[in-house]
Amino acid sequence: ALKESVFANADQLLKATAELNVDSVVAGVAERIVAARRIWVSANGTSFSIAAYLAMQLNHFLGNAEVFNIGHGDVADRLRQVGEGDVFIGIGYERYIPYTVDLMRFARQQGAYIVALTDRASSPLANEADETLYIIRSASPVAWWSKVSPMIVADWLMAQVVTNDEEKIKANLKHSDDAWRLLGHWKNANTREFSNNNK
Repeated sequence: ALKESVFANADQLLKATAELNVDSVVAGVAERIVAARRIWVSANGTSFSIAAYLAMQLNHFLGNAEVFNIGHGDVADRLRQVGEGDVFIGIGYERYIPYTVDLMRFARQQGAYIVALTDRASSPLANEADETLYIIRSASPVAWWSKVSPMIVADWLMAQVVTNDEEKIKANLKHSDDAWRLLGHWKNANTREFSNNNK
């Protein structure tokens, strides 16, 4: 059945991804992220959704992360903002899109610490990186490439970030909650405010 096939494929990808990565490497990258001046996440094509997810969540936690892609033609102006003390994360796998590799290279030249999420040590993203986290590009039982592997690495990295600076992140999340309350959006259908346990 399709359901069993999809879930079995995901389970296999999760186990294989865990075996590819070392705890201490993820912990070291998380330390860099927590200490960073700014965090930039770049990906293009089918991996863009992972960059958007990772950047949004890291910004939610730390307040200093954003997606860095070609954008509206202002890439040269934006590159001037990248520098020492920053972490620049590039995400990509086979059929490596040159935009991501080029931005990683420029960010490295500007003094940023470069992290790759990619599928092999010979990847052009890995060649530009100070540290590499490995993901598996694998077909799903239907007609697309599964994103389970990069998603679990993103989740693992974010969990490690939270562990490394839990008090700061709790404070940031409280400020976000307060902002939602001020906007009047922190209510359910019965207009009763959600508690932290209802999230």
